[in-house]
Amino acid sequence: EVEIFDLQTPPLIEGFNASLNISTYFTVLISSGPSTCTATQSPVTLTSEFYIGSAIVHQATVSEVITRAGEPGAENFSTTPTDAGFVSAKPGDTMRLRLLINNECAATISVEWGGAESRSGGVIIEGMLYEPQFQVRVDDLGIAQIEFTPIMPWGYDDLENLEFTIWGPVPETDKSIFDTMFLVEQFGSDAPINRTDSNGREAMVWTGKLQLPEGDMVLKVCLKTADSHIDLKCHAQGLIRFEVTDETEPLASAGLWLSLSCMGTVLIFIVNTFRTGVLIPPPLIGALLVMGLLFIPLANDMPDMGGDVRISEDARIPDFILHQYGNGSVSLDDLMKGKKAVAIGISIPASNNAYDQIKEFRDAQELLGDDVAFVQVVTGDDVRMDDLIPLFEQVNGSWPILIDDSSSRFAKQLPTGVSDAVLIVDPAGHVAFSQHPTASTEEIKNALDTASSGGQQSIASSFALLLGPGLALLFLALPRDEWVPPEEPLPPGALWGSIALSGGISFLFVNLLPLSMVFIPVDMDLRNYVDIGLFIWFTTVVIRAAMSGSVIETRLIAKLLYKFYPENFRQWRDIEDGERDVLIGFYFAWFTYFAFPSMLAQGVGAIILSGGMGWLLGPFMLLIYVLMFGLSVLVIRFVASWGGPISRAFGRSGSDVFAKAMGWALVPVALWMMIDKFLEVSQSGLL
Repeated sequence: EVEIFDLQTPPLIEGFNASLNISTYFTVLISSGPSTCTATQSPVTLTSEFYIGSAIVHQATVSEVITRAGEPGAENFSTTPTDAGFVSAKPGDTMRLRLLINNECAATISVEWGGAESRSGGVIIEGMLYEPQFQVRVDDLGIAQIEFTPIMPWGYDDLENLEFTIWGPVPETDKSIFDTMFLVEQFGSDAPINRTDSNGREAMVWTGKLQLPEGDMVLKVCLKTADSHIDLKCHAQGLIRFEVTDETEPLASAGLWLSLSCMGTVLIFIVNTFRTGVLIPPPLIGALLVMGLLFIPLANDMPDMGGDVRISEDARIPDFILHQYGNGSVSLDDLMKGKKAVAIGISIPASNNAYDQIKEFRDAQELLGDDVAFVQVVTGDDVRMDDLIPLFEQVNGSWPILIDDSSSRFAKQLPTGVSDAVLIVDPAGHVAFSQHPTASTEEIKNALDTASSGGQQSIASSFALLLGPGLALLFLALPRDEWVPPEEPLPPGALWGSIALSGGISFLFVNLLPLSMVFIPVDMDLRNYVDIGLFIWFTTVVIRAAMSGSVIETRLIAKLLYKFYPENFRQWRDIEDGERDVLIGFYFAWFTYFAFPSMLAQGVGAIILSGGMGWLLGPFMLLIYVLMFGLSVLVIRFVASWGGPISRAFGRSGSDVFAKAMGWALVPVALWMMIDKFLEVSQSGLL
């Protein structure tokens, strides 16, 4: 008996515990000498021994008489499968195959294995030797990330090919789907990113490029190993079903609930007025009902309650303090000192987009110098500190690499959510630019210019609201009297100028505190409490207006303005009309603040904080914003007068009624905004 070989595998990377059936097979043929062993009936005997670790788990002997020479006479020496029982192997163990032969034939015998067809052979192990794991994550943008952990005896070396595709949406009643119309994304062209999983094992991660539709999706996996049947395309197949949901779904729709509640409060006002013994003429009742309907555009422009959907593109970001790789922590204030903007790269763990961000940030840093601070934040539900190591090594200290908390609280308060993105933050702490999944050097440069000139704000924003919330103010703006020329000459445009001035001052009055907070060195999160205070104040204002039809704040502003007007103007135009101008501007300023809360903070404050010419440009832009808003109020007054005598008739008889009804209708709006702000602050962990 002669030993042919005694082979040993490399040490196992992954251990296993499994019940195994083991057998061997080899191809034996006559390679030279006599063409047959039949004449002498001389058998060839093979003895195989197979070890896992130090234990022998299979030993068998096979004897055959070879009748023909060459490949036509090749014999398959297969051993009977042996039940090896429950076999336990640990990392570092080896598998060993020992083969011995006893040849009693005069011919020269060749033993083949590892090849194909007549030259095949090897060890057949039946059992659960490997359990590859796949994990599917979907970010807030709907981009899939696939994490593959090769729980296989020799890890990646066992893997010859891997293919996976995403299909969907799949009906709930179906296990899978095969129509290529529903093939959403195919992976494999991009190299994966290596990552250590939660158990310390090596894993590979692929990040998708396409946004997945909502619904049930299926990940189809085809895995081919290096040591299984060579003719099979897939040695292991699997289906992983997962769901893509819209987690930003609001708790309540503003368009629906505010439309109903505003109309409902107007009806309640009408009924309550009759109950107090005051008779409203039928034409005014009809006008009030129309007024209630005009609140529908206002309701549609209000933010929905709850959910991340309300985070606007120009949102104020939280004043974060996040841990960095290495030591210590970094805050937004630290990054903003002496800078015109901060570029933030957000990425989920092991995303290839993070490396694209590094490339663009490095080029932008060389181009922009010290004007911009750069930082990258890794976020996600399963983010770990070791996810920062490869990025830290790539960056080599050029900028901090930070980690979000396990709940992704920082990323969830950004307009981009928990997903790969680049954001540019202006000196006022507002988002001036955001883009998925990265941004080019040129885009970053342009965003810096934008941040220094007002970000995403427009001086014409208030005009965009005229056909929405502005319609609700038309009844409040109806003229009471016919225009008569003044007894003494007034400067041209004095009337229109006074209306625009009243509107502009009202706009400044509402926005003065939010604008001032930009320049006060306090925690940015404190501004959320300022917003809560403002909304509480607005709620008290509309309740007082519902009760009396007037607002003391607007009356005081009107009286103050009238002190600066010429005597002949004050005699010509009643102060009640001036108070109504201020009230219209006051309400419209609130509607504008609801829609564009960052208008002055970003459009004026960020410009001033950018320094240099910004100190001159900022106050000039403030004047322009005030002027444009005043013109918007003038447009409302002008349109309301188009009815001529009809407008004056309704304005004269319904001035007080419309003012009270407006207060009633705005109570739901005020409560809605206040509750929504409480929910937002609560979700961010500040309450």
